[in-house]
Amino acid sequence: MAKDDLINVIATFVGPGNNQSNAAAAQQAIGPFTLQREFTLIHGFQATMTAGQVEMLSYIPNIFRVEEDPIVTT
Repeated sequence: MAKDDLINVIATFVGPGNNQSNAAAAQQAIGPFTLQREFTLIHGFQATMTAGQVEMLSYIPNIFRVEEDPIVTT
């Protein structure tokens, strides 16, 4: 997978967020990405970003998990 390939992900954080949204903090750390939605109950977000950004996101200290958001069909 190339670093500029786009991936749909769900990222979750350890504990509650601060005054800034988790997605905004992530964008400051890794650059802009397409935010699909931000969750409050699980402190995370759904977004589309490059494979390189996914890798960088995994190194942010308060990240709990970054996983691919699969396409579900019925």
